[in-house]
Amino acid sequence: DSIFPPKVVTPESVTNYAGSAQISVYPNPCSDYFSVTLEKNQRASAVVYDMMGTVVKRYPVLQDRNDCTDLAPGYYILSMVNGKKRINKQLVVRR
Repeated sequence: DSIFPPKVVTPESVTNYAGSAQISVYPNPCSDYFSVTLEKNQRASAVVYDMMGTVVKRYPVLQDRNDCTDLAPGYYILSMVNGKKRINKQLVVRR
């Protein structure tokens, strides 16, 4: 038995860093693709986590249109990295 309870990731537990108010993810919910608008047209890489914290997809460089057809419907955390900044946003996939 562990003295530490398992960590459960929920949308409410996601911390947004680095002025994420200037970051938008759309359309959200998405079904085929999503786009990310970063401040001043910066570039970023991203990792998608499921609600258990498992990496389900990596985007080495976010594009204008990022494919999400291989993600099952549900809630995800899109964790974007730009230099030393990390920004977390909720991503919802619906069909």
